[in-house]
Amino acid sequence: MASDVDPTTKNMKPLRTNVMSMTGYGAATIDLGEGKGRLQVTVRSVNHRNLDLRFRLATDIGALEMVMRKSIQERLRRGHVDVSLQRDRSVQTESVVRVDEGLAKQLGSALERLNDVSGVDAVIDPVTVARFPGVLTVESTHDTTLDEGHEEQLRAGLAQALDALVTMRAAEGSGIADELAMRVATIQSLGKQIEESGPQLVAAHRERLRERIAELTEQPLDEGRLEHEVALLADKADVAEELSRIQSHCDQFTAELANEPSASGKKLEFITQELLRELNTIGSKSPDTQIRALVIEGKSELERIREQLANVE
Repeated sequence: MASDVDPTTKNMKPLRTNVMSMTGYGAATIDLGEGKGRLQVTVRSVNHRNLDLRFRLATDIGALEMVMRKSIQERLRRGHVDVSLQRDRSVQTESVVRVDEGLAKQLGSALERLNDVSGVDAVIDPVTVARFPGVLTVESTHDTTLDEGHEEQLRAGLAQALDALVTMRAAEGSGIADELAMRVATIQSLGKQIEESGPQLVAAHRERLRERIAELTEQPLDEGRLEHEVALLADKADVAEELSRIQSHCDQFTAELANEPSASGKKLEFITQELLRELNTIGSKSPDTQIRALVIEGKSELERIREQLANVE
């Protein structure tokens, strides 16, 4: 049965951390000026092992994707990011309907020939011709093209949306960081408990050997032989190196949480894997059920850490 975790870890003071979550949302509206409408920019992100950018852009502004991609790569390191940039044409503008007369004449002639070839005497009306793409087009009397000046407006609007997204990611990351720091402190406490159990384990084994020998033989107890057997067990079950590495890994984990400008989720995942490796070694070396219970408790804490790290940038 695992012993209680050091109560000081339950009320520990949160560390100053720089953990960023990968979940966030940001939006901004860009006013393009008279007659050009507005651009609606939204940026959503969830967890992903790398930076995965997906764009949903209006057809007439698709060329701006590279501008947006570069800006986002400068701000974010990881996450699946969905970017939407849509043109809002709700602004009232004057429009004209234009007819492609050449195309309309060609279509009319082609339909008449189709009647002659097929032997079907169908009525060809203007509505039929108008349904073909390109015959009728609606154009604004204002210039709606986006020039270099609008590219700067886009950068500013995207920066505003990213600011909102990063703020949300930082707020969620702060809560994740507090939990990670608490769980790492718990693992450190468990390591100290395992270390303190070492001398007790040796003493208990010595006593068990003494009792067992007394049961099996009436010969005088060879204290030298007894101590030799105890020393062999103590050497085999020695986990001092593993405990030292656990403390070192925990210190590295805590330092990375406070790293500037922000902690690396990938590095924290690597440290967590190393902690698991040391706990597994301790569990395989120790014959003591109490120490094995502490190891199981530590591995449970590591599993919770890994779940949280799945959303750390």
